[in-house]
Amino acid sequence: MPRREFEPDWAVHPGELLRETLDDHKLSQVWLARQTGTTPKHVNQVVRGRVPVTAAFAVAVAVALGRKRGWAQTLTRMQADYDVFHAWKDRHASS
Repeated sequence: MPRREFEPDWAVHPGELLRETLDDHKLSQVWLARQTGTTPKHVNQVVRGRVPVTAAFAVAVAVALGRKRGWAQTLTRMQADYDVFHAWKDRHASS
């Protein structure tokens, strides 16, 4: 009998991890915007899952939060997983 891979029917946008991290450390989106050289609007759109996390933004966030490169990689992997999940879902919804 062939093994079936686990395929969750959901994906988490990396903005959710970022929101939780900011909340846990009692940091504001405005603070993060200043630290990363972006706008508060951009940070808010990421946190709300409206725009993707780019590699450059992930690195800027990791540096601002005093994290290592692996944290930026976590954000970008989450974004890739999120993108693939939705592309797969959209592709199969139209078939």
